[in-house]
Amino acid sequence: MKQTITAGAVFLFVVVLLFAAPFASIALAAEEGALINAAIVKEGAGMNNIQVYTIRNSGGWALATLTYNDDSRSTRGASALLNKSGGTWKLMQFSGKTPTTDLLKQNNVPSNYWGDLIDEPFVTKTKPILAFLHSKYPRQSFENVEISGDYALATWYGGEDSGMTLARQSGNTWKVLLSTGGVIDRSTMRKYAVPEQHIKALMGIQ
Repeated sequence: MKQTITAGAVFLFVVVLLFAAPFASIALAAEEGALINAAIVKEGAGMNNIQVYTIRNSGGWALATLTYNDDSRSTRGASALLNKSGGTWKLMQFSGKTPTTDLLKQNNVPSNYWGDLIDEPFVTKTKPILAFLHSKYPRQSFENVEISGDYALATWYGGEDSGMTLARQSGNTWKVLLSTGGVIDRSTMRKYAVPEQHIKALMGIQ
């Protein structure tokens, strides 16, 4: 028996599709978010009480903001970069709470996705100090930069080496206080007279 599809039936079908599409999109986004969250928690097994807050993804890449409790039970901000391969999200790197485009570049994220992954306020905030650090150390990449008051603390990578750089701003000029292959911790920053409230912020402590 031949079936005839009327104009009214077509109209009804289109309406149903239009109504259902946003909910399907939301469900898909929620599913992806859950998979990304699970990958972060799995790879961050040594980090206590991981809480993922925002996830931005584009082109099979995702950048998430999160907090965790360190060994001294302080709550710290951080970020996680992930890549989707074969339907599975894989953690590429944990970083500080204020990631830079260097993080994306070093992990071979195509530049056309950078604007989708990192908020413009982050880029604007870190651009002056990042430009200064690149001019000072052109062979290093600075994959996160925390700024508080007139101080900045950056984590750098150069080949197989890594370390941290502490800088201070005076007027419109930045000056390196210390750049080392080790960790710049609370006691080290105190030696350079960094005020206590800035030390906590530079360490990413909430």
